Amino acid sequence: MKIEKILEKVKAGDTDALKIIYERYSSLIRSICINITKEDEDTINDLVQDSFILTYYSLGKLKDASKFKEWCAAITKNVALKLRI
Repeated sequence: MKIEKILEKVKAGDTDALKIIYERYSSLIRSICINITKEDEDTINDLVQDSFILTYYSLGKLKDASKFKEWCAAITKNVALKLRI
């Protein structure tokens, strides 16, 4: 299923679609967090969770659903970099 359709379902409250998003992008988000912070597993898990929560609540700001991966990665980078400050 295309990301645009999945995101429509997520916005409509479909928790199965949200699970699909998590399964598709959690390894990317985890990798970004590890590469930026070099923190322990618990901290990485917290950052992944924070990134997904922020991404979910910001979906209304995403202008081009086809760019979700890049957009999600940018949010994750910002979340991880805030830890370093």
